Amino acid sequence: MNQSNQMMLTSNDGAVLVLVAILLAVSIVLTGYLWERVANFVNSENQAHLDEEILAITEAGLDKAIWSLNANDAYAGETSTSFGDGQFTISVVSIDSNTRQITATGYIPDSVDPIAQKTISIEALKSSSTVNFSYAMQSAAGGITMYNNAGVNGDVYSNGSIYASNNAFVNGDVWIAGGSSAPTINQSHETNNGSYQFGHSSQYRDIAQSFVPTTTGTINEVEVYLRKQSNPSNLTLRIAPDDGGQPDDSDIASGTLQSSWVTSSLSWISVDLTSTPTLNAGQTYWIILDGGNNSSRYYYWGSDSAQGYANGQAMRSSNWNNQNWSSINRDLNFRVYMGGTSGNEFDGAPNVHVYGDLHANHIQDVTISGDAYYQSINNASATNYYPGSTDPSELDLPISDADVQQWKDDAENGGTHSGDYTACPSTIGPMKITGNLILGNNCTLTVTGTLWIEGNMTSGNTVTINLDSGYGANGGIIIVDGDITPGNTLDINGSGQSDSYVMLISTNATSTAISTNNNLTVEGILYAMNGTLDMRNNVIANEVVAQELILQDNVVINYNQGLTNATFSSSASGSGWAMRDGTWQQQ
Repeated sequence: MNQSNQMMLTSNDGAVLVLVAILLAVSIVLTGYLWERVANFVNSENQAHLDEEILAITEAGLDKAIWSLNANDAYAGETSTSFGDGQFTISVVSIDSNTRQITATGYIPDSVDPIAQKTISIEALKSSSTVNFSYAMQSAAGGITMYNNAGVNGDVYSNGSIYASNNAFVNGDVWIAGGSSAPTINQSHETNNGSYQFGHSSQYRDIAQSFVPTTTGTINEVEVYLRKQSNPSNLTLRIAPDDGGQPDDSDIASGTLQSSWVTSSLSWISVDLTSTPTLNAGQTYWIILDGGNNSSRYYYWGSDSAQGYANGQAMRSSNWNNQNWSSINRDLNFRVYMGGTSGNEFDGAPNVHVYGDLHANHIQDVTISGDAYYQSINNASATNYYPGSTDPSELDLPISDADVQQWKDDAENGGTHSGDYTACPSTIGPMKITGNLILGNNCTLTVTGTLWIEGNMTSGNTVTINLDSGYGANGGIIIVDGDITPGNTLDINGSGQSDSYVMLISTNATSTAISTNNNLTVEGILYAMNGTLDMRNNVIANEVVAQELILQDNVVINYNQGLTNATFSSSASGSGWAMRDGTWQQQ
């Protein structure tokens, strides 16, 4: 082989070696890349599985806490409880008697040397409500009619006139509000896209919204769109004139807004005013909500961040009467009611007797053992007379629409029965019934949870309804959207404990929402939210509340002092703890 050929072969061999080296390097790089992708995929799958498992362990801790609270209100948590491939630790802190802060931490494989850890906190609420029933009888603008020998042992409050026939009596005090015709909305702003927090710190203690009435007239009522966090203290709603673009440091009217009227969801809350001053058209006035401050118990006022109300603005302050206000760049949701007339009366007959004090615009034909407070009086006697007295203000009924909706939700959470319910089961509830509840003759029924009947409730003769003994000192609730018409001899009883009552509610707005027959005994409250409660022939109840009340001949209401702070539970299980919506938070 000559030298040139040898050199050519050597050159070719070198090129081949270079090519092989390049291919080998590329192969190694590709193989490494592919292995990296495979490893990342495996690691990703493992991490996803780990995340899913640690979430399940942590939420199991939350479920255990709720279950334990329902078994024992005093439950405070536990440490390093084994569950699945890991452990959880629970802490329970009491915010108030009806609210607990629950914090659960999950660990894999254990809390000593975890490879995964997650913490979640929630608030738990006790599904019970405390309602203050301060009067044996209370009516809205429909007033009260008492026929021959009808009576009440307890105090009476009516937003309308009271008419009493021969020998009717009230063994207590009577208040009759001045207003008789309904006021109308003059100013409002209902556009809502959020809410504004207040009462959680001293700088946000008080909050105000201005408005300008279009007519001159009396202001009678204000509605505000609120929700609450936990159980804050009551608020005072004030009306104040304007002072240079902010609220004046003196109000012209006020009213109490009770915390119990407000729920955890935004809803309209009505506040009646203790006086009804005249507002002038074209002038600026302010709605002020004045309360305390607490970092864990406060309110939210529904708001419009676009500031769509042209006749006002919103501000906040650490103290409403210190003239130190700051704008909050939004409008708050409100309704202002103006107008209406006054002049309600107590109009009696021979031998009608009020054994306490009587407050009314006009008093006629009655013997009063206590004192008389009035604008005018005719054919009436009293121990002391106070002419020119200010008429009592209208008083809101004890429960709100928001309360009723919460109780309906409690019933529906227990299950739904479609159509009429005609059986006589040994136990029932919590339950929603989309039709009527029809109880036949001689039926004995034990209620184990809140009932919501979308239709009517009727019963035959000799029917007994008892609360389950598990209610203890709590009361139970039956809500009927239609009419309530019992037959002869219906007995409705609590759990057997002295402070356990049944509240039988009709939300029907027809003229007669509840019409009783012979021998009705209710260990609790008859409540016609929007209509008339007509009682006849041996009705016994602890309290009656309605838009309009009618007591036929010989009906007597006996008030029970325990109703001033009656507690109602959603079920016979008692505590009824559940997670509060919107409080789930990963830490």
